[in-house]
Amino acid sequence: MPPTRRSSRSLALLLLLPGVATLGACAPRAVEVRTAVDRPEVTLALANDTDRAVNVYVVVGGTELFLRQVAARSTVALPVRGVTSGSTVTLRAVSMDGRQRYEQAGVMATGTIRWTLP
Repeated sequence: MPPTRRSSRSLALLLLLPGVATLGACAPRAVEVRTAVDRPEVTLALANDTDRAVNVYVVVGGTELFLRQVAARSTVALPVRGVTSGSTVTLRAVSMDGRQRYEQAGVMATGTIRWTLP
Protein backbone atom coordinates (compact mmCIF):
# COMPACT_ATOMS: atom_id res chain seq x y z
CA MET A 1 0.00 0.00 0.00
CA PRO A 2 1.46 3.43 -0.90
CA PRO A 3 2.33 5.72 2.03
CA THR A 4 -0.26 8.36 1.10
CA ARG A 5 -3.13 5.89 1.27
CA ARG A 6 -1.95 4.58 4.67
CA SER A 7 -1.64 8.08 6.11
CA SER A 8 -5.10 8.94 4.73
CA ARG A 9 -6.58 5.95 6.58
CA SER A 10 -4.67 6.86 9.74
CA LEU A 11 -5.92 10.41 9.51
CA ALA A 12 -9.50 9.24 8.98
CA LEU A 13 -9.22 6.90 11.96
CA LEU A 14 -7.88 9.68 14.17
CA LEU A 15 -10.72 11.94 13.14
CA LEU A 16 -13.31 9.28 13.96
CA LEU A 17 -11.92 8.32 17.39
CA PRO A 18 -13.21 11.38 19.28
CA GLY A 19 -16.67 10.77 17.83
CA VAL A 20 -16.60 7.14 18.95
CA ALA A 21 -15.44 8.16 22.42
CA THR A 22 -18.26 10.68 22.82
CA LEU A 23 -20.86 8.10 21.83
CA GLY A 24 -20.14 6.27 25.06
CA ALA A 25 -20.47 9.49 27.01
CA CYS A 26 -23.90 10.11 25.52
CA ALA A 27 -25.28 6.70 26.45
CA PRO A 28 -28.37 6.71 28.69
CA ARG A 29 -27.66 6.54 32.41
CA ALA A 30 -29.79 5.67 35.37
CA VAL A 31 -30.27 8.77 37.52
CA GLU A 32 -31.98 8.96 40.87
CA VAL A 33 -33.32 12.35 41.92
CA ARG A 34 -34.45 13.03 45.47
CA THR A 35 -35.70 16.14 47.17
CA ALA A 36 -34.91 16.83 50.77
CA VAL A 37 -38.02 17.77 52.71
CA ASP A 38 -37.23 20.69 54.96
CA ARG A 39 -40.04 20.73 57.48
CA PRO A 40 -39.46 23.05 60.39
CA GLU A 41 -40.08 21.68 63.86
CA VAL A 42 -41.42 25.03 65.06
CA THR A 43 -43.88 27.54 63.55
CA LEU A 44 -44.64 31.07 64.71
CA ALA A 45 -48.26 32.15 64.24
CA LEU A 46 -47.99 35.94 64.35
CA ALA A 47 -50.95 38.30 64.47
CA ASN A 48 -49.69 41.81 63.72
CA ASP A 49 -52.55 43.98 64.99
CA THR A 50 -50.47 47.17 64.75
CA ASP A 51 -50.82 49.80 62.03
CA ARG A 52 -47.19 49.27 60.89
CA ALA A 53 -45.36 46.47 59.09
CA VAL A 54 -42.75 44.71 61.22
CA ASN A 55 -39.61 42.67 60.67
CA VAL A 56 -39.84 39.48 62.73
CA TYR A 57 -36.87 37.73 64.34
CA VAL A 58 -36.24 34.75 66.59
CA VAL A 59 -33.20 34.91 68.85
CA VAL A 60 -31.73 31.55 69.84
CA GLY A 61 -28.39 31.07 71.56
CA GLY A 62 -27.53 34.74 71.02
CA THR A 63 -28.07 34.47 67.25
CA GLU A 64 -30.82 36.57 65.69
CA LEU A 65 -32.65 34.81 62.84
CA PHE A 66 -34.70 36.98 60.49
CA LEU A 67 -38.00 35.26 59.61
CA ARG A 68 -39.70 37.81 57.36
CA GLN A 69 -41.54 41.08 57.11
CA VAL A 70 -45.18 40.99 58.17
CA ALA A 71 -47.66 43.58 56.93
CA ALA A 72 -49.77 45.71 59.25
CA ARG A 73 -53.03 44.17 60.45
CA SER A 74 -52.27 40.69 59.14
CA THR A 75 -51.80 37.20 60.50
CA VAL A 76 -49.21 34.77 59.13
CA ALA A 77 -47.68 31.41 59.97
CA LEU A 78 -43.89 31.65 59.83
CA PRO A 79 -41.77 28.47 59.67
CA VAL A 80 -38.87 28.77 62.11
CA ARG A 81 -36.06 26.88 60.38
CA GLY A 82 -32.89 26.14 62.31
CA VAL A 83 -34.56 26.08 65.72
CA THR A 84 -35.08 22.70 67.32
CA SER A 85 -38.17 21.92 69.30
CA GLY A 86 -37.62 22.44 73.01
CA SER A 87 -35.25 25.40 72.61
CA THR A 88 -35.80 28.54 74.64
CA VAL A 89 -36.00 31.56 72.32
CA THR A 90 -36.75 35.26 72.31
CA LEU A 91 -39.31 36.59 69.84
CA ARG A 92 -38.60 40.04 68.44
CA ALA A 93 -40.50 42.35 66.10
CA VAL A 94 -39.32 45.78 64.99
CA SER A 95 -41.52 48.22 63.08
CA MET A 96 -40.25 49.28 59.68
CA ASP A 97 -39.61 52.84 60.85
CA GLY A 98 -37.76 51.52 63.93
CA ARG A 99 -40.01 53.37 66.40
CA GLN A 100 -41.73 50.33 67.86
CA ARG A 101 -39.97 47.29 69.25
CA TYR A 102 -41.75 44.23 70.63
CA GLU A 103 -40.03 41.40 72.46
CA GLN A 104 -41.06 38.28 74.32
CA ALA A 105 -38.23 36.43 76.07
CA GLY A 106 -38.06 32.91 77.51
CA VAL A 107 -40.45 31.31 75.01
CA MET A 108 -40.34 27.52 74.75
CA ALA A 109 -40.16 26.68 71.04
CA THR A 110 -42.48 23.73 70.50
CA GLY A 111 -45.04 23.11 67.78
CA THR A 112 -46.82 26.35 66.97
CA ILE A 113 -46.02 29.46 69.01
CA ARG A 114 -48.82 32.04 69.01
CA TRP A 115 -47.84 35.70 69.36
CA THR A 116 -50.03 38.76 68.99
CA LEU A 117 -48.70 42.30 68.55
CA PRO A 118 -48.98 44.64 70.42
